Amino acid sequence: MDSTLIVIIVALAAIAVGVGLGYILTRRQSQADRRLLLEIEQSAADTRASADAEKKAVLLEAKEDAIRILATAEEQVREMRVEVQAQERRNRQKEENLDRKVEEIEQRQRRLQSREEESELRLREVERLKQEQVLAIEHVAALTREEARTLLLQRVEEEVRTEAARRARVFVDRRETAFDGVGDILQPIANGAIKESDVLGDMYDLAPGKVAGRLVPTDITYFKNAGGGHLDLMTAEVVYRQVVAGS
Repeated sequence: MDSTLIVIIVALAAIAVGVGLGYILTRRQSQADRRLLLEIEQSAADTRASADAEKKAVLLEAKEDAIRILATAEEQVREMRVEVQAQERRNRQKEENLDRKVEEIEQRQRRLQSREEESELRLREVERLKQEQVLAIEHVAALTREEARTLLLQRVEEEVRTEAARRARVFVDRRETAFDGVGDILQPIANGAIKESDVLGDMYDLAPGKVAGRLVPTDITYFKNAGGGHLDLMTAEVVYRQVVAGS
């Protein structure tokens, strides 16, 4: 009985010791596990922090690379734009030079054509004058001395009248009738010495002072009075009175 009790006591003691040791070992293992877990968590945190830092560094480097690439691309675009603009200016200048050369060539062609036409007109005029001279010589050859003298005086008078009209400031008594059968006006126009627009005015312009007769004392005036002789007398009287009054 006593031995059995002893065995039981020893067994209980052994169990108690085992439980205690198990508790102690379990507690130590838990503490070790917690320390290991803390170490793992700290390592994970350090790893995450390092990864975040590396990520930020990579992103920053990528941004810097992107900024450099963008700046390089913009600079290349600016250089290309400047080159394109310079090329466009050169092209415009070439086009302008070509346009000027084409215009110069066209002007030369027009001048040459004008000269050719002028030469043709002169040749025709020379031929016409030649024919007129031949006819005039044939006509004069058939005239008497007195008839030839009269014809010569008429020609001289026409030339003098034409030259006077060309050099002078031309006026008429009335513009409405000056170009209707008035030979002293129509003859210079026909000869090309003057044009209708060269008739500067008539008595209706001169009398009230709308048009000046002479602009300077050296001006030559050519006045054609197509009316009756009484108008010549009236005009002469006015001129005479002005001369007398001035003297």
